Amino acid sequence: MGWVDEIGKISEAREGLNSADVKTEIVVLPSTYEEVAEIVKFALKTGISIYPFSKNKHHIGSKVKANIGLSLEKLNKVLTISEEDLYVTVHAGADFKLVNEELKSHGLQIPFIYTGSVGGFASTNLPSILTWYGYPKEWLLGAKIVTGLGEVIKSGGNTTKFSSGYKIWKVLSGSLGWLGIYLELNIRLVPYQDFHFEEVNKVNFSSRPLGVVGIKSEGTKIYEIRKGKGMKIEIPENFDASIVTVRGKEIDTLKEIEGEYCVAYYGSGLIRCIGVNVERLRRSGYTVIIERNCGEDCFGYSYETLNLLKKSLDPNGVFFGVFR
Repeated sequence: MGWVDEIGKISEAREGLNSADVKTEIVVLPSTYEEVAEIVKFALKTGISIYPFSKNKHHIGSKVKANIGLSLEKLNKVLTISEEDLYVTVHAGADFKLVNEELKSHGLQIPFIYTGSVGGFASTNLPSILTWYGYPKEWLLGAKIVTGLGEVIKSGGNTTKFSSGYKIWKVLSGSLGWLGIYLELNIRLVPYQDFHFEEVNKVNFSSRPLGVVGIKSEGTKIYEIRKGKGMKIEIPENFDASIVTVRGKEIDTLKEIEGEYCVAYYGSGLIRCIGVNVERLRRSGYTVIIERNCGEDCFGYSYETLNLLKKSLDPNGVFFGVFR
């Protein structure tokens, strides 16, 4: 493994990842954008594979067996907070919760609940209980990215007025690190507001709650997420599978499926579950994404568009393919 010694000259390296879902031979810890780019170029030259991550808390997709785990944990700073223009520029390896705590001291927040890194927040593109705000992708204004060719590119800006060129920073959101690596991101902000859960029989949409979720455990309950302090409910960090459904029909679908614990995010088209029979759901016509412990056919649908993007951004397949 002569390449291990060589890559150690570019960046700090340590023992690889060895979890149920992710295994790598080594982990590298670049501290600059240039080091990230050099590692990608080295992988391109030597024909080895890269799995980018920060905290590795929310792996989704097929099990990973890559040569290099590229950790962004050293790129972890808040770079700019604009109270006037309502955006934050932050490294992809920064802890999402800590960033929101710092923003709170400025009376601001990214209106999502997420445990993991900012890069993971963008790359997984998962909804949170504050469903009024949609998906993370809709809150990304721009980013600096490393492609599979080792190019550092800047895409987008720090306002919502960007309208020209390809929105590559949005394309990467939801691609799980398969198309490129986020280095830093510009993210829209809103004024800080606390929230609480209120159980309801019927949702009052005219009062514009911050979110609506259905939770199925022993029974099915519907909650509005409202401004102000009050009851909180802990939602699990990780789920076994997600069911894709029609937007606005999440709670109706939730009542139809069987699972140990499920959360329906109203308006997102997504239900996330623990303890469901994936094959039975698929046979019943549901589109199901296997989030953990997946060997193959993890997503249950065609991703032809992603394959076309892969040929453009990572034509040599440097980044490990989780879409299998």
